[in-house]
Amino acid sequence: MREASVKNRNKVADGGLSSGTALGSVKVNSSVIVAIVKKAALAVPGVTRLAGSALVDSIAEMIGNRRMSDRSIGVASEGNSVKIDVKVNMLYGARVPEVAAKIQASVADEVEKITGTQVTEVNVIVEELEEDTRSEEDNEDANADSKPLA
Repeated sequence: MREASVKNRNKVADGGLSSGTALGSVKVNSSVIVAIVKKAALAVPGVTRLAGSALVDSIAEMIGNRRMSDRSIGVASEGNSVKIDVKVNMLYGARVPEVAAKIQASVADEVEKITGTQVTEVNVIVEELEEDTRSEEDNEDANADSKPLA
C-alpha cells in the first residue's frame, strides 16, 4: 500500500477544507468541521446545549431548513486557517469565563487534531443560562423518599 505525503497547505475553500497529497486532493466539507465543533463544545462540563429554540429548530429541520448546529456554529476560512463562532447555552451557576475558555481550547484542539488545519479564533457566544432540571427532579425524589409514610 502506497503512502501519500501530505503537503502543508490546508485551506477551507468551497465550503470545506482542502489539502493536497502526492496522490491527489483531500477535501473536508465544512459540515464535518461543524460536527467536530458541536461534539467538542457539548463535551465541556457546564454546557447544556447549542443555542437556539428547540421548537423553532425542530420545525426548521422538518421543512428542510438548516439544522440547529448549522445556525449555532459558524466556520470562516482565512487563508490556511479557520475562525469559528459557537453559540451555546450554559448551566446556571457555571463560571461563564472558565467554561468559555474550556470550550475554546476543546474546539481548537479537536479541529486541529482531526482536520490538520490551524484554528486562529474560537468565539464563544453564551445565549442563555439554564437551570439544571435533572437536579430538581432528583431533589424532589429524594425529598419524597425521606418523608415518613402515613
